[in-house]
Amino acid sequence: MTRNSRPLRVLTWHVHGNYLYYLTQAPHDFHVVTKPGRPAGYAGRAGVLPWGANVHEVLADDVASGAFDVVVYQHRSHWERDRFELLSDTQRRLPRVYIEHDPPQEAPFAQRHWVNDRGALLVHVTPFNALMWDSGGTPT
Repeated sequence: MTRNSRPLRVLTWHVHGNYLYYLTQAPHDFHVVTKPGRPAGYAGRAGVLPWGANVHEVLADDVASGAFDVVVYQHRSHWERDRFELLSDTQRRLPRVYIEHDPPQEAPFAQRHWVNDRGALLVHVTPFNALMWDSGGTPT
């Protein structure tokens, strides 16, 4: 972050608690999608981790009216479903990052990743994942 810039407003989901916790140590504001009952993927600030003041919960129904700078996806259902059901058209055009935590389950080397978007950035958390996935034309 440069001296004259403000923290980014990052929209994301709670997929892997420890990973999200460490991601939120960056000097930015993280808005984590929640749903009533806190089902998997929508837990918000749940758990025993010492979430910082920069981690905010946003109800799924309120996402479309929020102001964000970037969207960080971490699960297939959030990319394939929530992107269209929760985000506004303007939010879908924001810079978008997909963090892939897992290797392909169906066909290593041959399975095309579902993020087929030249405007997105696909981040593989391990070199092994990057090797196993067919990322197509999506930048990695």
